Amino acid sequence: MVPKYIQTGVKTRIAASDGYTLKANYKGVALEIEEADGYITFPAATAYIAGLYRYVIVDEDDLVVESGTFEILPSLASGDARTAKQKIVDLIDDVIAGRATQAQLSVAVGDMRVQYMPMDELLSFRAYYAELAEEETAAIAGKNSNEYYARFSTIATD
Repeated sequence: MVPKYIQTGVKTRIAASDGYTLKANYKGVALEIEEADGYITFPAATAYIAGLYRYVIVDEDDLVVESGTFEILPSLASGDARTAKQKIVDLIDDVIAGRATQAQLSVAVGDMRVQYMPMDELLSFRAYYAELAEEETAAIAGKNSNEYYARFSTIATD
């Protein structure tokens, strides 16, 4: 199974059967990686375009055995390895703190747009995107960010 996030600059290996091929696409950028030695491998030395890719894994007869999406994250060496949702949180923080320039008061990041709005709306959007960014960070780290609560009581026995 392909992980939800793949970090550019870090070798990623996915167990695969003989003859399997991963085919992926993001905004016209196509990837095709064939299985070798039981793995589909994203080499660390390859410069991948960051973004959300749709993929299929096909067998030697070109039949789909798995499909879905994964996100390739920018290289940690690029200087800005923030996810798109974290960039939105940072933009909202700049607007709230008054650090945003006039040009930044209407900024597009991916398919989202941050523009001047009342403070209560900004805070609401910030809370929403901060939660999404936290879930993204937990998923990248391989941690479950869900919290579970339980109540225990004792049962009296005679």
